[in-house]
Amino acid sequence: MKLPDIWKEFRKKIKKRRQSKIKADLTCNTVSIPHNGIFCLEIKGKNNIVTLPENSNLNNVIKIKIYGDNNKISLNTENYTNLKINIGDSLSPSCNCTVSVGENTQINGAEIVLYEHNSSVTIGKDCYCLGISSSGARIRTL
Repeated sequence: MKLPDIWKEFRKKIKKRRQSKIKADLTCNTVSIPHNGIFCLEIKGKNNIVTLPENSNLNNVIKIKIYGDNNKISLNTENYTNLKINIGDSLSPSCNCTVSVGENTQINGAEIVLYEHNSSVTIGKDCYCLGISSSGARIRTL
């Protein structure tokens, strides 16, 4: 394989990694997502609501997985990098959970995990949630 062909394949792989992915039944879940930014969204359940800010920039990467019913995620800030939110898992779905992030909040390298029914995590407005270790900040309800 010649060098130009190698670069072409490499660019394809990078571009594919930077594309957004959605795995969800949108007939029974409500999803409001931006036109730009990169996100991976997987929903297994019903009556879940995901709201992301309209003004997300292309450097933001968010991964959301919801396993369960009647869960709500609301991000009112576009200042996040490498944010992961997991509600439940495939073996034990969680119901009636809420994750809320207020306006002007900065998140850098955080993971929010909710496994118990009726759990909630709220990060208010004008807050900083910065991961200072290599694994970032972790918030869990077990």
